[in-house]
Amino acid sequence: MVSIIVPVYKVEKYLRQSLDSIASQTFTDWECIVVDDGSPDGCPAICDEYARKDSRFKVVHQKNGGLSAARNSGLKVAKGKYVGFVDSDDWVEPTLYQRLVSLMEEHNADLVQVNYSKELSFITIPKRRVRQLQVLDRRQAAQEMVCGRSIQSYVWNKLYRRQCINMDFPVGKNYEDIYTLNSWMSNINKVVLAPEMLCHYRCRRGSIINAKSPKDRIDCFEGLIERIYAFEKLEPGFLTEAQRQRGLWKNLLGKAKSIARIESMTREERVSTLKQLYEQSVKEFGAPDQAVLGKKYFNKINALANDTEKFITGAIRSQRFNVIFSKILPF
Repeated sequence: MVSIIVPVYKVEKYLRQSLDSIASQTFTDWECIVVDDGSPDGCPAICDEYARKDSRFKVVHQKNGGLSAARNSGLKVAKGKYVGFVDSDDWVEPTLYQRLVSLMEEHNADLVQVNYSKELSFITIPKRRVRQLQVLDRRQAAQEMVCGRSIQSYVWNKLYRRQCINMDFPVGKNYEDIYTLNSWMSNINKVVLAPEMLCHYRCRRGSIINAKSPKDRIDCFEGLIERIYAFEKLEPGFLTEAQRQRGLWKNLLGKAKSIARIESMTREERVSTLKQLYEQSVKEFGAPDQAVLGKKYFNKINALANDTEKFITGAIRSQRFNVIFSKILPF
């Protein structure tokens, strides 16, 4: 019934917890495809160990190709009616797939999502995006994915009908989840959002700040722009022009803040990158309009364009809490 794909690379310390959480599922009709992506540590042996103990675990060993390549290898051999993904340093609750499959069958859905928590060494941070069960058609889901916060682009807190998966994860692109969901959406007609918190996302050292490069951030922003254009073809008029402009510029602002905080870049490199990103954005969808964006966001974007040094300083100052967290994470 369910194929669970787990890409594995250099997570020896956490892999057993992840695989144990899958083995403990109350729903039993699953296969778990564990893709060893050329991991140089003890992960390959751990993968084989679980396959020997439980025939539902199937192992693919391959040369290192990255997260997208590993997930694609899993998709090639997946036989389930539904497909789920678990990252190998995360873990899930025993009832996860029981709940996901139940909602899929009950609502004849194509995608079901649950809430998750961020796990630091000393605290659990609930990410309760949905507080009550919601059933959305594609138009409503598209609006939420662009303008709201309930549907994230992560693939690991969702279950998908296999027939909806119409493209591989793009190798060489960062934030590959965004690009695949842009395409998979063409085959998704009903989405269910559940309030249960059933996935645990582990925040390891370096994952909160400075773990991504400017290319990562730009890939993400380009994926979000592509999303709007793709969804407009699927659901013409699903956004008003004001919603479209707010979605584009607010996403740009978020990625610009991320670039401003990358300590591995010099100040001059950050200024140059941010100015270039702003100029490209103006060419793409016109100059920002204060009447549409509101004074708060317009002023922030204006600072990005005209006082980039101040924008960087403000972005760094607002991130100090995460900086402190990142320095005390033992993971």
